[in-house]
Amino acid sequence: MFFAPFALLFTWLIGLLSLAVVGGGLYLLWARYFGVLVGSGYLAAGLLLTLWSVAGRWIVLLFHPAGPDEPHTLEPDAFVLLERPDGTTLYVEKYGPPDAPAITLTHGAGANRTSWYYVIRHLSQNPVVEPLLHLTVWLAPAVWLMSWLGYFNGSSHLVGMMAGFAGTQTRGQLDLAVRYNPLAWPAVRAHETLAMFSYDATEVLGSITVPALVFTGHLDRLIVPQTGRFMVDRLLNGVLVQLKPAGHMAVFERNQRLVELLSAFAEKVVPHGGSEHGSSRD
Repeated sequence: MFFAPFALLFTWLIGLLSLAVVGGGLYLLWARYFGVLVGSGYLAAGLLLTLWSVAGRWIVLLFHPAGPDEPHTLEPDAFVLLERPDGTTLYVEKYGPPDAPAITLTHGAGANRTSWYYVIRHLSQNPVVEPLLHLTVWLAPAVWLMSWLGYFNGSSHLVGMMAGFAGTQTRGQLDLAVRYNPLAWPAVRAHETLAMFSYDATEVLGSITVPALVFTGHLDRLIVPQTGRFMVDRLLNGVLVQLKPAGHMAVFERNQRLVELLSAFAEKVVPHGGSEHGSSRD
C-alpha cells in the first residue's frame, strides 16, 4: 500500500488518466456506431481502450512471474480492541500459540512525523498538497472509483512497480500491494495525512524499553531508509536491518530473509522457555 501524500497524488493522476482512457474508448465506439467517425481504425481503438480499462491489469501482471507463495489475507487466531486515550481504538491481531512469547509487529503509515520529514520538506513547498487532501475528503466517492479504475486498467500496477518495489516482485505481490490503495477509503487516508503534518512522536522513541527490530528496503522511495536510522538512533534497544534488493514493500519482496532475521531476533530476545503472553501482530 502506498502512503499519502504520494498515494493520493498518484490516485488523482491515475484516476484522471483512467477516466480519459475509458471515456475515450466509449466515445470512439459511440462515434463509430452513429457514423460521426468512419473507419475500422476508430472501432479497433475504441475496443482496445475500453478493454484496457477493465483488463489492463492482467496485461501488466503477465510480465511478472508467479511466485510459489503469493501473499494473501490471513485470518487471525484472535484479536483485541484497545481503547486509546484520544478516543480511537487500536485493532491488534494475534497469531500463534497463546502460550508462546509475544512479539509485536507493526508496519504503519509512519511512526512519527519525522518519518515523513523528507516528504513534507519536499511537498510543503507546493501549496497544492493540503488543498488536494481536503478536496479528496469532499470527493472521496469519486476518488475511490478512480482508484478502482486505476487498479483494473493496470496503471496502478505500473506506478506500484516503480514506487513500491525494487524489481524482484512476483505477480501476486504486486497485485496485492496496489489493491491496498482502492481498498482504503480516500477520506480516511486524507485525514491521516493532514494529521501527520502536525504529529511528532520523536521523544516517545526514547521511552521504548523493549528490543525493537527496524526493517527498511534499500530502495524505499516512500519512507526513505534514513528514517530507519533516525529511529534506531533514538531507540534504547533498536537494531536496524536494510533488506536488499527491496523497495517499500520489502515485507513482500524479501519475505524469506525477513522471516529468517525476525526469527533469529526473536530467539535472541526471548529464548524458548515459555511466556504467559501469546504471539501478536499489530
